[in-house]
Amino acid sequence: MIISYREGCSGSWLAQLLTNPEIAYYRQDLAGTNIPTEVFHFDGHDDLHVPEAFAMYQGQEYITCHSSNYQLLRQYWPDKAIARIVPLTHVLDCIESAFFKLGPGTQCMSIDHALEYIKNYFDLHTVIDPRPTLHNTCIIDYGQLRYIDQLQEICKSLFKVTLSEKQQNFAQAYWNLQSASNRYFSAARFIFEYEHKHNFKESDRLWSIDHAPAEIAELLDFMQYQD
Repeated sequence: MIISYREGCSGSWLAQLLTNPEIAYYRQDLAGTNIPTEVFHFDGHDDLHVPEAFAMYQGQEYITCHSSNYQLLRQYWPDKAIARIVPLTHVLDCIESAFFKLGPGTQCMSIDHALEYIKNYFDLHTVIDPRPTLHNTCIIDYGQLRYIDQLQEICKSLFKVTLSEKQQNFAQAYWNLQSASNRYFSAARFIFEYEHKHNFKESDRLWSIDHAPAEIAELLDFMQYQD
């Protein structure tokens, strides 16, 4: 099985869960963890990485990568099923994960900076990223990975794995760690969700984001829009 995913979608964690669930970390591909012997990982943002990776491939059961060129992946691994992790639900949680694991994270000191990050990644996940449509491909909803019963069903139906108690505890420990704190990101997320829900555009604002308070309790009174 090839597990393809954009950063923040917990692909490394899923591979660890399926093969060697020992210690859960906030970011599973770091913090001293090793890639299990059953997993072959390569970056794959550039199509050139795919043939380069194939030259180093040693027959591992799982391949994890960031490549979304599914035809190229199928060209090199014709017998491998391809699963793409996509945030069909909990998309902002997925964006928050990438923001703190690979983005500016706790060092971000600007609501505007955080809001642009959210907008860019929201477009990537919902508009730009291609979805696999080839034979023997499927989509895994990132949001469903967060719930043990839904995760159990995904693992059973796609990977033919029934999660043991150890695996379930590993999963729960990982998701319990998936939170971070940054008042600027929290404020930006609030603004994005509010504007997205009410279909407001930036041009509808009667306020400047440069002067927006970073405290959620103060934002609603501050955020005024033209009718």
